[in-house]
Formats: sequence, structure tokens, C-alpha cells
Amino acid sequence: MNHILPNNKISTLKEFALKQVGEVYEAREARNIVNELFRHYLNFSAADLVVKANDTVSESQMLLIYKAAKRIARHEPLQYVLGSAYFFGMDLQVNSSVLIPRPETEELVRWILETIKPNNHSAIEGHFAPNNHSVLDIGTGSGAIALALKKAQSSWNVCGVDVSKEALQVAQRNSTELQLEVAWKEVDILEGNLPEGNWNTIVSNPPYITVSEGNEMRTSVVQHEPHLALFVPENDPLLFYRRILELANNCETVKQVFFEIHENYAPETLVLGESMGWKGELKKDLQGKDRFICYSK
Repeated sequence: MNHILPNNKISTLKEFALKQVGEVYEAREARNIVNELFRHYLNFSAADLVVKANDTVSESQMLLIYKAAKRIARHEPLQYVLGSAYFFGMDLQVNSSVLIPRPETEELVRWILETIKPNNHSAIEGHFAPNNHSVLDIGTGSGAIALALKKAQSSWNVCGVDVSKEALQVAQRNSTELQLEVAWKEVDILEGNLPEGNWNTIVSNPPYITVSEGNEMRTSVVQHEPHLALFVPENDPLLFYRRILELANNCETVKQVFFEIHENYAPETLVLGESMGWKGELKKDLQGKDRFICYSK
């Protein structure tokens, strides 16, 4: 018998996990997280947890759930505990070096794909072929946006850049695992220039949260997700948008720039781009919040 729990029954382990996770999340979400832990580590469905409640697991299996529940009780995000996050039909590796991809960012990817229409340059083959298009993803993190675009349009030339070596290592692992050919480059856009290339489209989900707003965010985000990818100076929340548009203006081939934005700064972000010679279009997310902007020439 183990010295951690009274016994190795599934019901006992589930009760322990629910208690731990319930210290951080409300009951319904806690149940969903515990179900996911059992699915991920033991390949148990929610029904299995009921039907097999009196079955026992091995000590090593018990420890997997025990340690994972303890980590979540310390506000560590579920995706970091599992080491993966689901995005645009892909299982991406994630760790504390990269932001956890959000569902709303999938909406940005779809908007890009809807906006950049395919050419009918292979009508002889009876289908529409995509443009030979070059896309640069700035602040790529786990590579979520870049990989999703490459997955959807395999002929596109896609490159992801980030200032973080650790983030690029995660992106490269995801690229290899998914067998998607994306270039990855270490670039500090605040100090340097865009990587060489005839980029047609730039996309970025840059840092846009001011430090003071961190007080209102979930502990799991503030304590565990990379601040480098989250926060901007209090006195300059549009820092990255301004710099990226400056760089885009220096690249004659860039025709569109897509951003995920802070809903509270949507009007200012729109005006910023227009003052720099771009025509902007705001788009709301599924929650009805101003979340994206497309600038075009």
C-alpha cells in the first residue's frame, strides 16, 4: 500500500484530485480538468471513472495523477502540466517558455485564410491552388499561428520569429513533430529588422497587456506564463504595433498586416495604423470584443 493515499482505488485517487484542483477552480471546471488528467495519463474516459471506481491502479499510475493535481493546485495551467495544447486541429507542445495558444487566436488564423484568396492558376488540374505567398509571424512563441497557416496552405512560405531562444526551440519541436516546414529565426524586432524575404503578409499576436492589468488576471497566467510575451510598458501599450508597422513600411512587398489586439485599445490601434499610411479593418471575436485588426495598403 502507498503512503500517500489510503489506497490505490480509482475512486480514492479521483476524490483526491478533485479536492486539489477544486482549491483553484470552481466545481464544474475542476471535474473537467480531473477527467482530462485521467484521460491523458491513464486513457480513462469519464464513464470509466464511474464504472471502474473500485478498480485499483499501480503506484506509478497513481503518482502521475497525484503530482499533476498538486501542480494544478499551485495554479500551474493544465496545458503546462500535460505539456500540450490543442490549436487549429494540432496538438502543440507547450511549456512555460511560450504562451498557451488561445481559442480566439484560431479566429485570427481563419480570418487570414479567408482574406488571402487563392488564385485559379491550376485550373487545368481542376482545382484552385493557393497563392505562392510569404507570411511572417512575429512573436511566434509555440509556433501556433505559423504552423496553422502552413497546415492550411502547404505551398506558402512561412517563417516564425521570436526574441526567445527557448520559445523557438518549442516551435521547432512542434514543426518537426507535425512535419510542417516552417523557418524559425531569432529576432528582436524592437532592436533589429525583419529577416530577409519578400514578405507579403505579416501576422502578430504581440504583448499588449500593461503591467497594472496583471493584477486583474488569473494567477495561473501571471505566475506561470512568460511575461516577455504578455506585458508592455505601462506608458506605451502600442509599442509593438508601432514598431511592426514601421518595419512593414520598410518592406515594399508587404500588403497586409494582421494583429490580435487589446479590446480596450482598439480605436487607438486603428488610428495608429492609419496615421502610418495603412487602411485598417477591425474584427470582433466570437465574444463580441474588438480583438483583431487587418491593415492593408
